[in-house]
Amino acid sequence: LRYMRMLFGFVFFSHQIAGPLYRFERTAQAIGNGDLSGEVRLRDGDELQDLARSMGGMVTDLRVRVQDVQTHSRRLGELIAQAKRKPDAPQELLAALEDSQGRLDEAISRFRV
Repeated sequence: LRYMRMLFGFVFFSHQIAGPLYRFERTAQAIGNGDLSGEVRLRDGDELQDLARSMGGMVTDLRVRVQDVQTHSRRLGELIAQAKRKPDAPQELLAALEDSQGRLDEAISRFRV
């Protein structure tokens, strides 16, 4: 009977660790693929709650920063469009700015927020 209780305790405790670790792994993979829309959801009583909150905060911060970069990239596009309408605008500079904005948009397009 004592061994049964120990076995039950081990299985119960390992389940409270293994489940959260699996969810952390899945969330980390999603983040690595650019998906910032999810979060680690743990059941009440699961271990690693503090780590889940920290990871959630990190993802939220990343999401805000990506959205900020997206906003600035759109604004850059607007400024380039305005400058292109001016006849004396330096075309070489505008072409370089457009290229940089395109690369920036390409880099941030892999993120889902």
